[in-house]
Amino acid sequence: MKLKLNHVAVMADDSHELARFYREVVGLEPMHTPGAKSIDPNSYKWLRIDDKEIHIVQRDDSLAPRLALEIDPLKAHFAFEVDSVESIKEITERLTKAGVKWMDWSPHGIPGKHQVFMVDPGGNLVEFQLGSYA
Repeated sequence: MKLKLNHVAVMADDSHELARFYREVVGLEPMHTPGAKSIDPNSYKWLRIDDKEIHIVQRDDSLAPRLALEIDPLKAHFAFEVDSVESIKEITERLTKAGVKWMDWSPHGIPGKHQVFMVDPGGNLVEFQLGSYA
């Protein structure tokens, strides 16, 4: 299984204002931000730096309870990209065997994308996604 870093997601009280800051002050490039099934499309923005992405996510403490999720995918996190469905299956099997809680976000996320979230032993939210969004 080959992993590569895909993106880092940061939290914002105002995702548009923070995205403007990263564009105008830091110099990141805007990129296409696809819609997700269960999230307001105006609540997050994606920016690019080289071949990596920064996802700016509006704080929304109501999402996980509303969808009855044990893991909240809208918290700050980093994401690994995997190259196959078999790799997603392999990582979820490893997580299960290690007793690590994980969640398949695919039914709620970007249509056609396979996304799995976990909370690592240090309490960090981590995503594994099949392919890139670009």
